[in-house]
Amino acid sequence: MRAPFLALVRPRSAPSQAGTPIEKRFLRRDFGGAVSIGFRRRTVCWSVVIGLALWLCGGLTVTAQNKKSGSAVPLLYSGNESGMFRIYFSGAEIGQEKFQIIESGPSVKASAETRLTIERDKEKVSFLIRPVLEFNRFFEPVSYEIGQESGPNKTKARVTFRGAMSDAVYESGKEIDARQIDLKKDVLVLDDNVFHQYIILAKRYDFAKGGIQEFSAFVPQQFIAGGVSVSDKGMEAVQVLSQNLKLQHLLVDTGELQISLWLDDRHNLRKLAVPKSGVEVVRE
Repeated sequence: MRAPFLALVRPRSAPSQAGTPIEKRFLRRDFGGAVSIGFRRRTVCWSVVIGLALWLCGGLTVTAQNKKSGSAVPLLYSGNESGMFRIYFSGAEIGQEKFQIIESGPSVKASAETRLTIERDKEKVSFLIRPVLEFNRFFEPVSYEIGQESGPNKTKARVTFRGAMSDAVYESGKEIDARQIDLKKDVLVLDDNVFHQYIILAKRYDFAKGGIQEFSAFVPQQFIAGGVSVSDKGMEAVQVLSQNLKLQHLLVDTGELQISLWLDDRHNLRKLAVPKSGVEVVRE
């Protein structure tokens, strides 16, 4: 069995049998890490290839981003970006995420190093998380890898996106769990405890079109896929560290959680908040 990754909100799976669709949803728990998004309830179809077990079902029912009517030019990713986020839980700073997003020809690589210290059983526990996502300028993911370390304990996940069926491999010590999942070509990667990936989500939003825009998304550490909607809530006065700023508010709705993103006039992500989970992330 795959060893669990660090997460604040963990999924609960409905009982299932081979060949039966499995529905998973996120439930709030006491703090065990940072934040995990909870998708609106969708049927998630996947196959597990380990110990001769093979679970199959029909196509994944998620929606891609609505295309601008009559538009022949899709949104493309462009530019390089780097920085640091401070991560807060219930008002206390628990870690930082240093990230960089680098464009090189048709490819874009987004990577980070996140350090979290949380209290577990009245003891301080530290985690080091290193995610690396490669995608093209059309926002189509190519590969993703994330490693997590806490003392001698190490876990790793690797995903290779292949269109019809993407491959995921989870490693914990000598244990290996290989899986496959049907994902959309332009699926968003929004992983647990990885906050710079919301920069990529914000760049997917078409401000010229506005309104509610739908995306398909995937949480590699939890092996869960589903839909998210994003809407523009206009300009708001927001405090970021010691500054009072007027920022653009995007609301991300996963069905279980609402995640607020605040962007500056260049649409750079300055603050993220998940009120239901007590998590806030601010950019230095």
